[in-house]
Amino acid sequence: MKQDLTKQYKELDFNEDVFIFGAGFSKALNPKYPTLKELSEQIEKNYKMIAFAEHDGFDKPTSMVAKYYFTLPPKIRNNIEHLLTYLYAEFPWKTNTERNIDKALYYDILYRISYCFTYQTNEIKEEYLKLGEYINKTGSTCITFNYDLLLENLLQKTPSDFVAFSSERNVNPINKQYYQIPMETFDAKDYLKLESNNFPKILKLHGSINWIYKANSDTNRILFNPSASNYALPSGYSPFIIPPVTDKTLFYKNSYISQIWQIAKNSLQNANNIYVIGYSFPETDLSANFLMNFGLQEENLNKALSKKIYNINLKPNNQLSKFCKSTNVGIEEISCKECKIFKPNKNLPCIECENCKNMPMDKFIKNIITPKLKK
Repeated sequence: MKQDLTKQYKELDFNEDVFIFGAGFSKALNPKYPTLKELSEQIEKNYKMIAFAEHDGFDKPTSMVAKYYFTLPPKIRNNIEHLLTYLYAEFPWKTNTERNIDKALYYDILYRISYCFTYQTNEIKEEYLKLGEYINKTGSTCITFNYDLLLENLLQKTPSDFVAFSSERNVNPINKQYYQIPMETFDAKDYLKLESNNFPKILKLHGSINWIYKANSDTNRILFNPSASNYALPSGYSPFIIPPVTDKTLFYKNSYISQIWQIAKNSLQNANNIYVIGYSFPETDLSANFLMNFGLQEENLNKALSKKIYNINLKPNNQLSKFCKSTNVGIEEISCKECKIFKPNKNLPCIECENCKNMPMDKFIKNIITPKLKK
């Protein structure tokens, strides 16, 4: 039976501050965070090692999908978004055999993506801990398109009124409480109650590496995997992450995910300050763009004028500016546009600006977050 999560959220007080996090946020927190290009290169490297191994150390199915990977055109292999889109789509020219082996390769790549993020170092720059402290203090809602656990780790590393409560539980407990939604762990029936309206809320719109599901099951149930390890998963379970495919609509049919998106829209509608960190709202991501459009839509002009968006990114966000112009919402750009290192025609990763005093996250924390913490 479909569980209506939005009813439980009606009992919660929506916070005036909402954060939206994209890949640029994780890259700023930890420069070792892999980009899509780096993920593509890592997967190719893994399969090359398996497919052309001189020993039989890999199981036969893994060797088969690795060898099949290299039969695909390089143009598809070298772009992980195109690769996963091709493998997942049931194009009419595919035979049943091709569809089956494409799905096998698709799920194998999901495991490898999850592995890349699971065993990524959780080191976070100390100067950014104030952001976690502020989110914990205010109980802000965090909407994230990332499926790594850097945000959760940031919040756990900073002062919180909820540490005493969470420490009573045994395995990686605070992550589950941040999600604010009853979620069963795969090895025990342990539904978590909403015990505090002011607890920070994390809405993971593209899933998470510590969520799992039965890929070929009729059930929509998503389970919590406390260790975030894929080695001890029960047979048939896969990480629930919505990969960078061109068309994500099939994934959004999951009742759990669709209701998280509804809660995200309600949070945006009730927010006064929206902080967009490291997400550019690409035109190809229609779901995210529609979410922002409806989240900002206000019939009351005064209420619209009271809203404000802060764009914390390497460069000004033209897409966000369009949203704001059409909805009478104000916008403040906190970017590298005045930085001598920044080159507008290149998408430089944050690491290029690591020693720059005008780095967006540094300016944001110094000029916006730190004064608010002192109030």
